[in-house]
Amino acid sequence: MCKFILSRRRAKVLACTVAALFVLWIGISPRVAPVLYNGKLFHPEIQRGEAKDLLNVVSFKNYEVFFKAVDGRRLHGWMFINPSSDKVCLLHPGNAGDILGKLSFIRMLLDAGVSVFAYEPRGFGLSEGAASVESVCADGVSAFDFLTETQGYKPDHIVLFGVSLGAAVATYVSTKRPAAAMILQSGFSSLERIAKEQVPFLKIFPSWLFPRPAMNTAEVLARPHPPLLLLHGALDQLIPIAHSRRIYNHAVGPKLFVVCPHSTHTTIDPGDQGLWKSTISAFIRKLG
Repeated sequence: MCKFILSRRRAKVLACTVAALFVLWIGISPRVAPVLYNGKLFHPEIQRGEAKDLLNVVSFKNYEVFFKAVDGRRLHGWMFINPSSDKVCLLHPGNAGDILGKLSFIRMLLDAGVSVFAYEPRGFGLSEGAASVESVCADGVSAFDFLTETQGYKPDHIVLFGVSLGAAVATYVSTKRPAAAMILQSGFSSLERIAKEQVPFLKIFPSWLFPRPAMNTAEVLARPHPPLLLLHGALDQLIPIAHSRRIYNHAVGPKLFVVCPHSTHTTIDPGDQGLWKSTISAFIRKLG
C-alpha cells in the first residue's frame, strides 16, 4: 500500500512538473511574451541626425509630414518629389534607425526616376509609441493610406519598397491594399526562419508560437501578388541571399531577382549602384 501511495505521489509530482514546464514554455514564447524579444528585434535608438537636415541633403523638393496610425498615434514621415514621375515608392524601413539612416536608398530611388515617401514606424525617430511586429505592419498600412487619402496618389501609382524587415512589412501591406508593384531589398523569407538561424534557442518553439502577423514573405507570395522585384547583396552576412532565392522560388510571378555582387545587407556598393538604379528604373517604367 505504501509503495502504491508513493508511486501515486511521484506521478502527481511528475505531472505537476511537466505542466509547469509546459506553461513556462508557452509563457516565454515569442508570441506570448513579445516584450522579451522586441528589444532584440527592433533598434529605434539608432539615430543618424536631425530630421531638419533632410532639407539640405537632396536636390529634389521635399517636406516633412505627420500622419495618424490606426490607433491615433502620431507617425513621422518625409516626402521627396521627383517631378519626372507619377509613381511613388513607399519606403518601408528595416528594424533600426530613422529616416536619415535610409538616405542612401532615398537618393538612389530618386535617381532611378521615382518619388519617395519615407516614414518612421511607431517608436522610431519622431514617431510615437513602441514597436512590435503587429504595430510595424499596421503602420505600413497607415503610411499607404496617407499617400492615397492625403497626398492624392492612386493605388496603382504606389510601389511598395521594403528594406530588410521592411520587406516583410511591404509584403503584408500588399495583402491589405492594392499597389502597382513591390520591390524587396535584402528581405528574409520568414521571420521564424531567420530568427531560428540567428538564435538556435528559438528552435524549441513551433510556428504557432511566433508573433502574428507571421511575416512569412515566401508563403504570402506563393499566392497572387503585384509585380515583384527582388534585390539582394551577394555579400549579405545578416540575411543570407538564400532567403531571397527562397522568396523568388515561392513567388507565383510576375517576378524578377537581381543580385548585387559586391553589396552587403543594406549597403549598395558603388560598383553595384548603376545596376541597382537601372534595374529599378526599368522595372517601374514597365508598369506603365
